[in-house]
Amino acid sequence: MFLDVGAGLRDTVTEQMVNVDVFPALSTDVVCVGENLPFADAQFDFVLCAATLEHTRHPWEVAAEICRVLKPGGIVRIDYPFLQPVHGYPSHYFNATPEGNISLFEKWFDIAQSSVPEHFHPLHALRWQMEEWKNGLPEDAKAEFGAMQVDDFLFSSVPDMLRQNFCTELNSETRRVICAGSTLEGVKKQDAQPYSSAREERLAQELLQARQDIDIIRASSSWKLTAPLRNAFNFLRRKR
Repeated sequence: MFLDVGAGLRDTVTEQMVNVDVFPALSTDVVCVGENLPFADAQFDFVLCAATLEHTRHPWEVAAEICRVLKPGGIVRIDYPFLQPVHGYPSHYFNATPEGNISLFEKWFDIAQSSVPEHFHPLHALRWQMEEWKNGLPEDAKAEFGAMQVDDFLFSSVPDMLRQNFCTELNSETRRVICAGSTLEGVKKQDAQPYSSAREERLAQELLQARQDIDIIRASSSWKLTAPLRNAFNFLRRKR
């Protein structure tokens, strides 16, 4: 059995393939999020997750879920973008270095290889960023930017370049799409709760239910009648 997490629209389907995604494409079998895969443990022989983890809020939880649904000895393949502009649906959260990709899975998997295949060649990253930059400029600055040679770009002074039209007139949306980084400031909410994963929240709910069940048992007459027997047992156990 083959699971494709974040499959999108596939042009071929088979009975052995289960395609999951957050939207109901024609080829989607199950609509769900990767942080909570609705499958029992150890159901699949192979899991593919291609260009999807950057669109998940908690990629470390998706990694744990992928491990959970794979059979022992099962194979995983993860395509994880690194130097790519902001893109995709429903949003774009975390890119990862090759080492970052490994770090998500090395706890559960023996890493057979980590490579940069042709579809992740630096050419794609550089061209994508340059195209986004040029398309985000007004026509006069676009022409100036397009006339530059590679060496003009590489060897010009960065402070001087930051004052040129192709930098100062870059629209704010494109600036966010291909930015080198971002800065955040925030104020903690008064009622902020510590982060917990969906799985941790379910376990906490189960623990709460178990405690409530225990309280009901302890309030029962049968529990009170057997109290002397339990006390005697605990006394003898301590004596040992």
